[in-house]
Order: sequence, then structure tokens, then C-alpha cells
Amino acid sequence: MEDLLKDQFKILNNPSDSSPFLIVYKPSKIPSAPLSSEDKKNALSLAAEMYPKILQVKGRKDIEHGLLHRLDTETSGLMIIALTQECFDFLNNEQKNDRIQKFYSANCDIFTKDDFEKQEGFPPLPDFLQNTTLAEKTEFSLSSYFRYFGLKNREVRPVTQDCSKIILKKIGKPKIYSTSIKILESNEKWCRVECKITNGFKHQVRAHLAWCGLGIIGDKIYNLRTNDDVEKMQFTASKIIFEYPKEKINIYEI
Repeated sequence: MEDLLKDQFKILNNPSDSSPFLIVYKPSKIPSAPLSSEDKKNALSLAAEMYPKILQVKGRKDIEHGLLHRLDTETSGLMIIALTQECFDFLNNEQKNDRIQKFYSANCDIFTKDDFEKQEGFPPLPDFLQNTTLAEKTEFSLSSYFRYFGLKNREVRPVTQDCSKIILKKIGKPKIYSTSIKILESNEKWCRVECKITNGFKHQVRAHLAWCGLGIIGDKIYNLRTNDDVEKMQFTASKIIFEYPKEKINIYEI
């Protein structure tokens, strides 16, 4: 895994005093952050080898330093890492207030009726998505609360106000999370999508896509069609838009 990390890990920008942050590309199957103080096989630790100033930043968790947000281990794509405390505090506040736009691209299987019936714990589809086809809804947004689900809370499930009182009590955070979904290309069995979020819960985009009947190819948690032969999940954090400092717009994409 160490060779994979070094071969595919990339820094996309040249940080400076006026832009004290890194935009890094994290390959699939590599953790975003250390699991322990000794763990060095992750994107944050490799960035810190190149830019030790990261380790002086106090993050949301001591072990995460300047890391502004995580990507799932199976997800590839762009992350922001602050090099100074001032930068971290500013961008962390921007993120809390939904002012950092994160885009994801994915290739998805289109679920059949049988696929829907095999899913456990998902609420009914919103009314506007029932009895429609993807061609009729090329752009839409899904919003929900979330709860943890399954063995050791490995998964999450959307929660709506129509869910039972028992489920509503299991909400992870009393906050609505929204995912904008754009269908870029599709046929009867497959589609390519772009998703946008400004806030994030664990597995948010993956779970919202599965909720509306789109299982990311290679997603072994939310796409029941995926088997062990699939090499990696076809899901990438492809673009980030944010301001730093105020009124200076930064756009990074792959």
C-alpha cells in the first residue's frame, strides 16, 4: 500500500503565504488520516512529510492536524489540508456554514425493483422521484437526516420526518444534509452522475445515491450487485470550490 500511496498521491497546488493550504489527490484504498499516532500509511501523513507545518495545526482531532475533511478509504479524489492555524480555523468555519462546495463523479448501476426490495433500512423514495425515470429527472436534490446502521455502525441510512418515532430517535445529528445529483449520461442499466454537497455526513453521497436507486459500481456497502472481483469503487471527489481569503475564489478539479 505504501508504494501505491507514493505513486498516486499528488499535490495539485503551490502553497504560499497568501494561500497556506494544500489541495491533494488521494488514491482509492488509502485512508485520509492516521488511525493511530504511529500510522504513517495515509494521505495526511504523506503530506506532512513534505510540509511539516501541517503538524503544528490543531484540528478537530489532534491526530488530524490541518485536515479539513475526510474521504472514505475507498473514495479517490481531492482534499484540503491547511498549513496554518489561521487558515484551518477560517476554512473550518466556512465548511460549518456550507460555504465549501464539493463535487463527486460516479458511475452507477441503476437498481431494478428487486434491488430496491433487497435494501434494508431505507425510507420510501420522496414523492417527486416515485414513478419516474432518470431521463425525466436529470437534475434533482435529496435531503435527509442520517442515522448509523448495521454491524458496528458501518453503514448509514437517510431519515425523513415520515419515518417512525423509533427511527427518528436514532438520528446521528439533528441536521438536514443535502446532495444535488445531475445525470450526465445513462441507459437502461447504467449512468454517470455528478453530485454536489456543501455539508457532509459519513457516506452521505453514497447512501443518497443508493436511496434513489443508483448504486455506485464497486461500492460493496451500498450496491448489492458489487462482488469481490471489482477492483475499486468508481467514485471520485472531483472538484472543490471555496474562498480563501475572503472574496478570493479557489477552484480545483481533476
